[in-house]
Amino acid sequence: MAIAVQQGFSAEIATTLVAIRTILVQECNSVVQGISRFLRFVPWLLEIVG
Repeated sequence: MAIAVQQGFSAEIATTLVAIRTILVQECNSVVQGISRFLRFVPWLLEIVG
């Protein structure tokens, strides 16, 4: 009984970790996209300022 509970608990932890990793990857991707968009504007901003 205890082993089955432990295995279920481990599976739950694994699922949670995968979900957290997926969320983190999505967040990182959106941050990277935001940075690349910003970097595209930099030359344009420098032209206006310069």
